Amino acid sequence: MNRDRNEEDRILNPAGEPYAAQPEQETDIPAGGDYAQQDGDDVGGVLPEEVFEQPEQEARRPAQRAESREEPELFEVRPKAGGQPPKKKKSNARLIAIIVAAVVVIAAAVGVYAWWNSQQAARQDELLAQTTIYPGIRINGVDVGGLTREEAQAKVDQANTQTLADIAIKLNHDGQDIALDFTKAGLTFDTASALDEAVSLGKDGEREARLQKIEELAKGYDITVPMELSDEAQLDAMLDEALNGIGVAAQDAKVTAFHPDQEVKFEYQEGTPGKEPNREEIASQLKTMLSQEQKEGSIAVTLQDVQPAVTVAQLKEQTQLVSKYQTTTTSNSNRNTNIRLACDSFQGRVLQPGEEFSFNNSTGERSTAKGYKAAPAIKNGNQFVDEPGGGVCQVSSTLYNAVLMADLEVTERYHHSIKSTYVPAGLDATVNYGGADFKFKNNKDTPVYLAYSFANQQLTIYIYGAPLADGVTIKTVGEVVGSIDPPADKTTVDNSLKPGERVQVIQRRTGTIAKGYKVYYDKDGNKVDTVLLHTDRYPAVQGEYRVGPNAPAATPTPSQSTEPSPSTPAQPTPSADPEPDPTPEQPAGEGQE
Repeated sequence: MNRDRNEEDRILNPAGEPYAAQPEQETDIPAGGDYAQQDGDDVGGVLPEEVFEQPEQEARRPAQRAESREEPELFEVRPKAGGQPPKKKKSNARLIAIIVAAVVVIAAAVGVYAWWNSQQAARQDELLAQTTIYPGIRINGVDVGGLTREEAQAKVDQANTQTLADIAIKLNHDGQDIALDFTKAGLTFDTASALDEAVSLGKDGEREARLQKIEELAKGYDITVPMELSDEAQLDAMLDEALNGIGVAAQDAKVTAFHPDQEVKFEYQEGTPGKEPNREEIASQLKTMLSQEQKEGSIAVTLQDVQPAVTVAQLKEQTQLVSKYQTTTTSNSNRNTNIRLACDSFQGRVLQPGEEFSFNNSTGERSTAKGYKAAPAIKNGNQFVDEPGGGVCQVSSTLYNAVLMADLEVTERYHHSIKSTYVPAGLDATVNYGGADFKFKNNKDTPVYLAYSFANQQLTIYIYGAPLADGVTIKTVGEVVGSIDPPADKTTVDNSLKPGERVQVIQRRTGTIAKGYKVYYDKDGNKVDTVLLHTDRYPAVQGEYRVGPNAPAATPTPSQSTEPSPSTPAQPTPSADPEPDPTPEQPAGEGQE
């Protein structure tokens, strides 16, 4: 088909008429090359490809058209009546704008992501630096997350106390329930190790491992601390309180009288059986229930026959004569009166286990109002003067030796400043009311009983109680190991005296060093041990005289060991066994000699 150029280029409308010429207008072509509907126009089919070609394709169109002249047109695209011809595609400015916008959005997203990552890292750093317990951790069901160790302990302790208070195990006797207070039962929870674990969880290891552990803890982590019976004595006390008044207690045999001055010293009363709760069985059941963490239940209380724990036969074994010690007094009636009064203060005294005896407390102040009389007593450590109570040191010294032989515990003792004559050196015990005292303690599991007898200037002190184990007996021994020479006599002129007259003021005495011992013997009389008690130093005393004017030079007088008194008892000599290490020397004291 041959057409002229103008005819080829014409595009006819549906009526077969050419479109009227229109001024050229720019139109926007949507990105992607699709032709959009405008002003309600309907393209009516697939648009030719050249509608979406780019300007650089226009140069190729004449050739293409030439090639297509020989081909019949399959169809023609005709606009609707009154429509506008297709407009030319605008530049790609919109595409560039979209790309720029996309770049901005991507950059913003990258920035947001980087910011979020930095915030997340900061939060992780803060979490890893946390010193409190991490969330999710519980101890015995108590949430301790976010707490310090101290706060967690207070919270857990409070919960544990409530747990004990909520235990509803009861006793039942004759249909009556007896409540138990388990806060007083010696039950505890070892929360210390649990708290240590709670505080340390998530705190160790590498960063990622810790973060993973903390995340796992947040899902819940339970630490269980079992209830433990840590003090059975408290459990026993709780049961005693609960069972008090149930049944009839057995009555032990007892000493009803002590007659120290009679031939039969003791009177006894037999014990009686009782009916008491099955306490051991109750305690056993209760411990089993608690170990199984039972929170409620009931234990039946039944009564059983119980025999006395102490019988008369046992008491007779515990009231034997354990020791006695005897000394000889002087014929001074005032002094002997004082000795008797001091002994009366403890005649028949019973010392319970652990009880301490004080000589000064026993006698009280030794005054004339109590009947004490004036008799020789040591004054200023170097002479004798008469004062009320003089002579009672013989009682304390005699008691001291009896106490040593009974193997009781001496808690306070002093030796005299002048060596005594009624006991060996090293075995005396001086007393002075308001000053030096003699004390001892009953260190046995059973009572001890004190008694004395005094006749014909023989003073004997007795101690009764449980005999020493295995038939052992004890003797006391004093040994003089040295002497101390006194200085020369001191002479003072007294013009009230006649020329040549000489009066003794203080007697010159040689000092003594002595040791005291306890010697142990077995039941067959064989010596098994020697114990050094102390080393005593009785100081020397300088003699003093008053002389009249123009008196001749003094002639030294022989020193005397002590004041006139009964002869000194023979001193047993310790064996040549190796001597124990010396003990500190005892201070000397004045006393009512």
